[in-house]
Amino acid sequence: MLYIFKRLRKLLQVPQHPFSRPSGLQAAGISALFLCILTFIVVSHDSREYEQNKEVLGWEPYKNRTVAALLAVIDSEEGAEEVLEDPECSSSLLLVVVVHSSPKNEERRMAVRHTWGSANDPSVKVVFLLGKLRNESTEFQERISKEQESFDDIIQENFIDTYHNLTIKSVLMLRWFVQNCRQAKYLFKTDDDMFVDYRVLTKSLREPLPKRIDPENFLGGVLSQDARPIKNITDKWFMPSYLYAESTYPDYVAGAGYLMSSQVAQKLYKASFEVEMIHMEDVYVTGICAQRAGIEPISLFGFTYAEIKKFNCKTRFFMSHRMTPHEMSDSWTTLTNCSSATFVQSIFQEEECGMWEKFKNLLRRYI
Repeated sequence: MLYIFKRLRKLLQVPQHPFSRPSGLQAAGISALFLCILTFIVVSHDSREYEQNKEVLGWEPYKNRTVAALLAVIDSEEGAEEVLEDPECSSSLLLVVVVHSSPKNEERRMAVRHTWGSANDPSVKVVFLLGKLRNESTEFQERISKEQESFDDIIQENFIDTYHNLTIKSVLMLRWFVQNCRQAKYLFKTDDDMFVDYRVLTKSLREPLPKRIDPENFLGGVLSQDARPIKNITDKWFMPSYLYAESTYPDYVAGAGYLMSSQVAQKLYKASFEVEMIHMEDVYVTGICAQRAGIEPISLFGFTYAEIKKFNCKTRFFMSHRMTPHEMSDSWTTLTNCSSATFVQSIFQEEECGMWEKFKNLLRRYI
């Protein structure tokens, strides 16, 4: 490579006469060397992506990725008897909200309880789903137990709670819902750094579903279509071929927040036993399992995974990602003090609400 650069430098030397031009031989040499360098860069880039270790930590090729094997391990391993007693579901629930939370995120759980999770609606149950920390102390687990005794809203499962285990977490969420809350009409999944004004959900779900939506197959949120697996090993969402070999993912909805009917929760849980897990939770649950179950996810109005740092009564979303406890408090205060109706009246409303909205939707068709 050093030799190539030396030759290139020699060929690029400018002739003394200001109006002279490089010879044809020089021009050809420059072009050839440029192509060599470009090829070297591309090959080097590809080698970083494809020739290094492609394995995802915790999801190595030799591991059994079936749900049956997962549950057998989780239910039999030491520590399974130490998980907390699950909160109960009444038979009259409209909506169960399962907030995925890390055991260490007590402050975030308290923020949810004191803000959007505090909306006093007996038809809604908000619970937090936790795993366990690696090498956690007895004292730490006692704190979780006391928190559960105080609020009776914690589900704790026997697995190591990490980012790459979110798929395991969601499969366990489906199992818990099917075994304990299948009489509820709907399930909404979200995370502990999400702000969600679920009053919009309950208002929408109390009305008859639009005719275009079949309750037997109702699954929705922020819809992603024709997404391609990322092959850059440095990317957070890197997907090796041994985990997923297809060129595109099935349509799926973003994991920050998605809504499904009770019937769909049961279908997805059943389908999870028929397709091997991958580490991307939303792609697996709402894409691969949904496809297996014959369910087509849909886009719902007002859903987002964007960060909205300041809500007002006319904000076009009812949820926001990566909110701090302080920001949750401010947003909840703002929305509860709205004297008029908020912008999002229903998750089923049409997006075209004005000239600007129509223009943006038109652009989306061509960009």
